[in-house]
Amino acid sequence: MVFGKARPNDVFTPRSREINERMYVDRPELEERLEDALRGDKYIIVHGESGNGKTWLFKRVLARKKVPFEVVNLANAVLHGSLLKSFEVKLSELGSDRPVSRTEEVDLGLRLGGTGFGGKQQTQFSFAAQSAFGALVSHLNQKAGGKRSVLVLDNFEQIVDNLDSLKAVASIIISADEESIAKHGVKLLIVGVPRDLKQLVAKVGNASTIANRLIEIPEVARMTLDEAISLMKRGFEKELGYSFSIDKEIFYKDVCWKTDRIAQQIHELCLKIALEAERASGVISLATVAKAERKWLEESFSSDLGVIENLMNSIETKVGRKNQVIYSLGRVDKEDFKHSDIEKIVREEFNVDEGINLNLPQMLASFAKAENPLIRRTPKNNAYRFVSPKLKMVIRAGLQKDSENRVIKTVEAL
Repeated sequence: MVFGKARPNDVFTPRSREINERMYVDRPELEERLEDALRGDKYIIVHGESGNGKTWLFKRVLARKKVPFEVVNLANAVLHGSLLKSFEVKLSELGSDRPVSRTEEVDLGLRLGGTGFGGKQQTQFSFAAQSAFGALVSHLNQKAGGKRSVLVLDNFEQIVDNLDSLKAVASIIISADEESIAKHGVKLLIVGVPRDLKQLVAKVGNASTIANRLIEIPEVARMTLDEAISLMKRGFEKELGYSFSIDKEIFYKDVCWKTDRIAQQIHELCLKIALEAERASGVISLATVAKAERKWLEESFSSDLGVIENLMNSIETKVGRKNQVIYSLGRVDKEDFKHSDIEKIVREEFNVDEGINLNLPQMLASFAKAENPLIRRTPKNNAYRFVSPKLKMVIRAGLQKDSENRVIKTVEAL
């Protein structure tokens, strides 16, 4: 990970890639767990919020172990209408001409003694997703010269609401022990956001069979506060040599708060700050940080800004209870939260008397049922979580309280 260079024009040069390797935050325990899982017989699940380094992790480990791999983006299952189609697209990319279906002529006639009605009809037969998977692992095996290889099913969150695709994945997992699949030595690596990914697959298949064929490494979680601050200090102070006209420790903690300590977002915001500071003779000030944050929000979160704006009260609303609740959602420090957690924050942040009914259950439900939802129910249906961590970042960086304790916007896009 790298967020800047001594010269802005050098950001995307080979020199930048050298720093990128040095700025990578080692995850020794996760790397070890993934390496161990690769030696086993089970298919592997890697999960964690978007931007936390799942792709970095598996690519780093596979490259170090010199294990060939190919990636199937499950977003293509949605785009093309089925998991089968996404496998066929990948086969085509790899140079395989395997067809997705075949057409046969079927004789419809009834002929007794050479007489009667006749005719022919063309009927199309589609190949099953499992068969397409078999063809794909066979191709990977040949491409890897018979050595161990890995097929990555990435962006699993794209199919969590698609029952047919979930069933197809379950079928593929169950086929792991079949000789026609096992003989190719291709390990399946399923990568996605949901923490309950194994349960999502198991509920559409034989739960015990699927559980016996899957191993889940620990969550690729957001960076710790110490990891994030250490990374930023290395970048701004050691690599770039920038100076500060503001309190460094407060600045680092503020970046951690606004990015929710998600590695990709720390990188992107710090790159903006580095570029602004370069224009200010290498000085990080309140002005450079504010300008960088505004650009970061407007350029990286345009659709997320719209989601928040559509749910907020109009500026003329006297109390602006929705705004207070949205602001308080940004202050929650849990992945999964209940309405009681948010109510406590609202009452503390806005001095709301205990006797006032906030109708939090109804308001949170409306945020979850909106055309572009802010939050969603957890699988157990007893709590909520953000649809995307980006939405929490937009709230933290894009909303603040004014001197009259009202929620106001910090960027025009909101």
